[in-house]
Amino acid sequence: MSDEMRVIPAPGTSRPKIGVWLERTEGSSFAVEGMSRLLGFLIEGAARSRCCIFCVAVPPSSAEQARSFLRGLQAREGVDWLVNATAPEAVMQSAAISSSAPAVEESLPAASPDLPKWARLSPRTMGNSILVLGIMSMPLVIIRAMLRPMWRLLWPHLRPRLEVIREAYRHPATGVSFAVGWLDRLPLGLGRRLGRLLQAWIATGEPADEPGSLAAGAREAARPDESEGPIIPPSIADLARKAATSMPVDGWLVLMPYFNAATLLPKPKAVLFPDAIPVEFAAGWTNDYFVNGGFWAEWQARIRHLLADGDPVITFSEHVARRHASGIFGVAPERCHVVPHAPPRLAHLLPFLASAEAPSPTRTLAAEMLRQYAADREWTYLREFPFEEVTYLVVSTQDRPNKNLQVVIEAVRILLRRDLLDVKLIVTAGIHPGLPLDALLGEHGLRHDVISMPFLPDDIHAALFHCAALAVHPSVFEGGRAPFPFSEAVSVGTPCIMANGPHVQELISEVPELRDAVFNPYDPEELAQLIRSVLQERASLLERQTSILQVISERNWGQVAADYVAVIMGKPPQTSPPFSLA
Repeated sequence: MSDEMRVIPAPGTSRPKIGVWLERTEGSSFAVEGMSRLLGFLIEGAARSRCCIFCVAVPPSSAEQARSFLRGLQAREGVDWLVNATAPEAVMQSAAISSSAPAVEESLPAASPDLPKWARLSPRTMGNSILVLGIMSMPLVIIRAMLRPMWRLLWPHLRPRLEVIREAYRHPATGVSFAVGWLDRLPLGLGRRLGRLLQAWIATGEPADEPGSLAAGAREAARPDESEGPIIPPSIADLARKAATSMPVDGWLVLMPYFNAATLLPKPKAVLFPDAIPVEFAAGWTNDYFVNGGFWAEWQARIRHLLADGDPVITFSEHVARRHASGIFGVAPERCHVVPHAPPRLAHLLPFLASAEAPSPTRTLAAEMLRQYAADREWTYLREFPFEEVTYLVVSTQDRPNKNLQVVIEAVRILLRRDLLDVKLIVTAGIHPGLPLDALLGEHGLRHDVISMPFLPDDIHAALFHCAALAVHPSVFEGGRAPFPFSEAVSVGTPCIMANGPHVQELISEVPELRDAVFNPYDPEELAQLIRSVLQERASLLERQTSILQVISERNWGQVAADYVAVIMGKPPQTSPPFSLA
């Protein structure tokens, strides 16, 4: 067995090895929103409870990125987790051939005959060619100098577009959604066809080819028969087959229900089902997303394909098990297992915190972390921002139809313009030019009062919560029974208020004392009033919520991980109540 496939068991124990299936294509990012965070919580919980060893299956190009992320956890590589890099057969055979070839000692290896002609030129010839090209480019340099005054006039208009392009390069899935939005707004439907191709590309992880092209024919010939389910891209199918044969695990955990290449993995396995937000909030997307070939149409087909395999399904709450898994996708109640999350805490990420309170010295230290991070990211407005002195609200969430960011923005507008309350709002969602959220801020003149700080690392995320006067979670629907921002904020000394919804109702059924921190998600006036009230009695609410957090923290991530292992092995979860539709 290779080094990266070897597990070092803890002395005197025999912990089952659970494979984690992350359906990532070559070159894609390992960290995808909440998925990697959930995996981190599970690995840390399993490290404490010693219930299993998680073996994460990723393509070779993502292996180092995965290890880098996992090494930041409170868990030991090779003991509590390992990354089993899998690769398609062609890649593995190529690696085997190159490793078995005899070493040749040469001071300057000969150029491969497979290289193009220009790559086999001598250094002198190459230098002369570059000189000629430089002389030929001089007219372009002159034209550039002549156009510079015009460029200065155009730059303010071009810059927001270039920022979107840069964001698309760094986060392709986000970039595609921007591009599709722009294309949909073109007159006469001129951009609709290209938008559909982009949606298909992000859905499959591969370029979408024009129907009838030679490339499309070649791809179609290489794909599995669609009669057995939706298309599984060949590269992902190869990864799954390789993982099935090369990873000696006792069971599999499939992290998302649309990772339907998991049908190629051996049983036992269990499928996580976080939610079906696109179906619950279908009005948040255009019809093109749901017609044949649309992003969410493909998403639903892949989920039905995987769920038809008959594996047990794990949800985080009863309302998702009832409304989505059973109600929408028809999963039998006996296959559904509700395993609630444990509350995540962030205090360990800020070692200078002595307690859950937020005295001035610790806020100053946290603010210095935020300013340094802003300088590193070149966020000019925030380089000298006095986080420890400004009264600001924090909303830690993405910009999605269920997240309801608009109600907080309207509440902040009321507080600023009518009540003359000096307050700012910092969100972790991206605010991008040309999209509705940015237009809303421009309409009300709030661009410097509502600030975006997206893609924060965990310690900076904790610092942002710690310096905040109040955390607000406006979402009307979450897959869990309690929003993560509540426990995250309270754990570092910041109270939190939450919008009412089925997830919050499940939490209130356990701790009714939280009712005074819940607001109507559709009433910005009520939210503004609650914010004013909480800011006046912040210490009292924080004290109550700290006691509540201690109560719900009796459930830990070790119990969650152990319940996952039990479901994978065909047993009922030990610390979670059984689910029924009654």
